[in-house]
Amino acid sequence: MTDPSYCGHQVWGRTRHRRPVPVCDWIRSPRISHPALIGQGFYDAVQRVRTSR
Repeated sequence: MTDPSYCGHQVWGRTRHRRPVPVCDWIRSPRISHPALIGQGFYDAVQRVRTSR
């Protein structure tokens, strides 16, 4: 559940020269680009649980 595209956002810049880029440096589309698979609230809750571990 680390992929913002599940919420309907397009994401660019996950890798640079075949190396992973930190999540804080990813570029997310400001608008929804496709139907969301999960809600934003659920995604945010999962991220809070992941960071607390």
